[in-house]
Amino acid sequence: MGLENIVANEVREAEAQRGKFRVVEVRGCCVVIEPKEAFTLAELYKLRCFDTASFVLGLVRNPESVVALEGLAKLVASPLTEKLMSVLTDGALRYRLSMLAEGNHDVAVEKVTTLAYQLNPKLLNDAREAPWSIDVLFNEISASVELRPKISPNPRLYYRTDVINAASHPPLAACLARLAGRMPHEIVWDPFCGSALELAEVALMGGVDQVIGTDIDPEALAIGQKNFAAAKIAGTKAAFYACDFRDVAKIPELDRGKVSLVISNPPLGRRIRVPNMHGLFADLFRLSSEVLRPGGRLVFVNPLRLESTDPTLRLETRFAVDLGGYECRVEVYRKR
Repeated sequence: MGLENIVANEVREAEAQRGKFRVVEVRGCCVVIEPKEAFTLAELYKLRCFDTASFVLGLVRNPESVVALEGLAKLVASPLTEKLMSVLTDGALRYRLSMLAEGNHDVAVEKVTTLAYQLNPKLLNDAREAPWSIDVLFNEISASVELRPKISPNPRLYYRTDVINAASHPPLAACLARLAGRMPHEIVWDPFCGSALELAEVALMGGVDQVIGTDIDPEALAIGQKNFAAAKIAGTKAAFYACDFRDVAKIPELDRGKVSLVISNPPLGRRIRVPNMHGLFADLFRLSSEVLRPGGRLVFVNPLRLESTDPTLRLETRFAVDLGGYECRVEVYRKR
């Protein structure tokens, strides 16, 4: 939560380039879009910043009432559900029903799916290999029924050959890359590159001459190097170093004043302990100022209420994000 405007702006930019979707509204942590013409899921998944996409089938009022299960079954078995599934997938029309609320809902799921099959036997409830999930999201007065494609593997992450502990969430990496914008002949450094998602997402936007990744974990760095190679981005050189980001003498590509972008989702101190968080981020500010060229940017996730004291770095953007119950700030600094 907190990245909705970046998601919406990506849709708007795509629309300006003859994209097939337009933004209707930004509502809470959701961006509501609608198609302007016929589309495929492949065209929807060209957008990189969203987490999950779903089609709203309808609402059921008073979800605790006796007739709520019948209302849910009618939405599951509706002509809209059948049309979406038949147009956007091949083969049998199979789904898995999920009640997204606390508690055990096995009995309710069985009742709804049984009634839905009676209403429309073309739609099959299959908990094992269904290409669709029908999610029921509850609030105090209603339940929203949404049809969500279960695409695995995610076509947007074709390059992610492996993952590491505490790696970036892919949509967050894509959002940071879009927030950074673009400059000609980018030279990009991720001081805590991990599985290299930020570097790959920036390079996929185009115009990147060189990426540099550093990480103190050699195993994580090897995965990041492999992931970036799998992205197959023509014309972009890559260099990876298993070292502390402060050991700049070991990194010949970090010429002073030539880097255009420092981008990272650094250690936040939650899943990986950091002995001196304040010192780490103070060094990040200091080194970013040293390596960035004029107009270069520092884009990162900041878990601390700590700002740069370096007068050469000017804060341009700051907003809060909720990373699974842990509130941080996404910040953009620019080198004067």
